[in-house]
Amino acid sequence: MLKRIGIPLGIQPEARYSVGPEIALASGDLALFLTDGIEEAMSPGNEFFGVQRILEVVRTHRERPAREIVAALYQAGRQFIEGAPLLDDFTAVILKVL
Repeated sequence: MLKRIGIPLGIQPEARYSVGPEIALASGDLALFLTDGIEEAMSPGNEFFGVQRILEVVRTHRERPAREIVAALYQAGRQFIEGAPLLDDFTAVILKVL
């Protein structure tokens, strides 16, 4: 898991971003990029979906194509909020190294 630093990408046009450390990816690796709307999705009991649930879904489906992992994550999030409206964006990108 990468440490969060600075402001989110694209939130302020004049923002400057520093270059982070290089990360080597190997065949079979998977990278997940997401917005906080997924992590902060709220259940009717006022509980966050959270990082651990996100990782559980991704790990469970990691052998599937990237779009199916994203779909599984979306479905898990929607089930978690039990039909409540989304209060933030729910955006995820999966990168699979072949």
